[in-house]
Amino acid sequence: MAINWQDQEVKDRILAAIIASYDGAINCREVARIYGDGATYNAIENFLRKPKRKAAEMKAEANGREAPAPSPSRPRAPRSPGKSVKTGRVAKSTPAKKGAGGSPLKKSCVVDDADDDVFGGGKDGGVDVKVEDGDLDLEDEV
Repeated sequence: MAINWQDQEVKDRILAAIIASYDGAINCREVARIYGDGATYNAIENFLRKPKRKAAEMKAEANGREAPAPSPSRPRAPRSPGKSVKTGRVAKSTPAKKGAGGSPLKKSCVVDDADDDVFGGGKDGGVDVKVEDGDLDLEDEV
């Protein structure tokens, strides 16, 4: 039978079962501290009176009852022999090298126009950027 966990009666019953599993020993001061929002020992104790009564009833009913049947499980699929580690060591594979072209960036790109305000300055103390053969050179002009 499926359990509707959204039903209030089911929530009350599970709370009672949890309390019963702790033999009714709930630290109400700690519960109030954790709950916050102005909860007090007395408020928690008062709220838990009905669930504690229900817990005592449920525990009495459960005496002599067998443990629940285990959850049905699916058997594990056998592993394929090629994917298991045999020696405990893992060999690293080397990545395939790219073509002779190297970097996808253009080999020669020069930004050297004094009129352009590339990085805050050009002639006025900015930085000129030159990229040649994949290297980036920053030259300060003062």
